[in-house]
Amino acid sequence: LVKGDVNTRYHQSTPAITKDGKTMYFTRSNYIEGKLGADKEGTTYLKIYAAKNVKGEWKEVMELPYPINSDGYSSAHPALSPDETELYFVSDRNNNFGNSDLYVVSLKKGGVIGNDVKKLSDEINTLGRETYPFVDESGILYFSSDGHPGFGGLDVFAAQKDVNGVYHVVNAGDEVNTISDDFGYVIQSESRKGFFSSNRTGNDDIYGFTETRLLNFGIAKPLIYGIIKDS
Repeated sequence: LVKGDVNTRYHQSTPAITKDGKTMYFTRSNYIEGKLGADKEGTTYLKIYAAKNVKGEWKEVMELPYPINSDGYSSAHPALSPDETELYFVSDRNNNFGNSDLYVVSLKKGGVIGNDVKKLSDEINTLGRETYPFVDESGILYFSSDGHPGFGGLDVFAAQKDVNGVYHVVNAGDEVNTISDDFGYVIQSESRKGFFSSNRTGNDDIYGFTETRLLNFGIAKPLIYGIIKDS
């Protein structure tokens, strides 16, 4: 267990830690003054919290403000962009089908959350579930979905933007995905080693891997026209 005030007797998961090791974003069940919070219907929602590293212990735990969190929907599974200017997360807000979508919000200096929460485009989000985002150092967005064509259950997908900012999404392949749920994919950009979770044996287990095949996003490189002259 990590030291500090992060862990409670309720649900905590999916930490995202800044590169300087000073701030951690994580998912927690709505936890108010030592009790599990719920709305009038008795529904307990997931929320995203932040904690500060104080002499090796995670302290100063705070719930991220609206529009990240609300008592009317869940927000979970934070993931940082490579330059730490954006926070990706999952939410079931504004979803008539009761499923979750991927969102992004700006992060300012000092971890200040912007007021510009944006749902990712339809190339990413479907009528199904999109969840567990992770962005590697090259900017590739990995996530799990049961709405994109796949092998069954939640599959791991990867998405890369083209020069026009349009996402191109590909299935990570049968080296990772099965007919069961495969999710929580993370990868180290230099070593290409990573981990993901799967319930392919009946329970949720963690699997390690080394990526040996580059994903083909089908993005054509732009042609450059011009005349080269001697100086």
